[in-house]
Amino acid sequence: MDESDYGLTPDIKRGLDAELAKIDTRCTRLKLKSRGLEPDGPLPTLFHYTSAEAIRKILTSKSLWATHAQFLSDRTEFRYGIRLVRKLLSVVGRKDSFLCLVMELLETWLGDPDSEPYIVSFSSDGGNRLSQWMIYGDRGEGFSTGFEYEKLRHQFREIVVARVLPVTYDPKVHKQILATEINGHWRVRERAVSKWPTLQKRIDQYCQINLVSLLVTECTAFKHPGFKEEQEFRLIARRKQGRPKPEFRAGRFGITPYLDLKSPNGQKLPVVKITQGPTADRESAQKGIEMLLADLGYEGVAVEVSDIPQR
Repeated sequence: MDESDYGLTPDIKRGLDAELAKIDTRCTRLKLKSRGLEPDGPLPTLFHYTSAEAIRKILTSKSLWATHAQFLSDRTEFRYGIRLVRKLLSVVGRKDSFLCLVMELLETWLGDPDSEPYIVSFSSDGGNRLSQWMIYGDRGEGFSTGFEYEKLRHQFREIVVARVLPVTYDPKVHKQILATEINGHWRVRERAVSKWPTLQKRIDQYCQINLVSLLVTECTAFKHPGFKEEQEFRLIARRKQGRPKPEFRAGRFGITPYLDLKSPNGQKLPVVKITQGPTADRESAQKGIEMLLADLGYEGVAVEVSDIPQR
């Protein structure tokens, strides 16, 4: 969907963006606290578990594959979040025409292919958890690749609209996050309209499209409490004006659409650590990945082999 400025002056737009950013910051702090992380503390290293072949492709191509949200392992995740958004908007929307239009815009947004979210999953679990090795790390024969959180947030912003969010597992927190976004946007809109009443329609449109964009993004980072052990973070990407074009691969549910997120200008990915899964030949395993990193010019990357006993 077109996220233009709707004819607002740069000063008004900057003011609105600053107010809306405060809402997002409050939600991020809430999400981190729900995960037991200090909002003002150090940012965690984010680990991506893969097979050996997948890490070879990631490092050599300097890219990550983002899977369409409808094709995740648990297909109910995104739908659960959208149902929750619809329910909250149906309650508060009856009282305000601004939120009624948000409901309409949400349905339009969900039907727009350019707005569909794509996801890359990470974990803040330290990169050496047996359950993760078994499910995502080729049953222990793969790798976990650690990425620097802050750099990862900005790595692909030239090609997609991208955010990195902590996944939340508490249904109460899910409702708090969405309510904070909805009520916060409504209050920002009210203050702006009272200040510039002749611009009400433009202000409404700008706040509405920003709200719907955030709500759809938030929905992709809600999961059932049973998955809490994964300590997941997600890079959530949306295309800019239909680019990049989705590609397709064979997947668990047949043909799976994904985005090939390539680092702009050939930049190396912000990799800081790689751990080889549990293996009998620790020395060879470590030597192989170290040689690949050296060949590709990755410097200062810590390489370890999991100390979990092999079965």
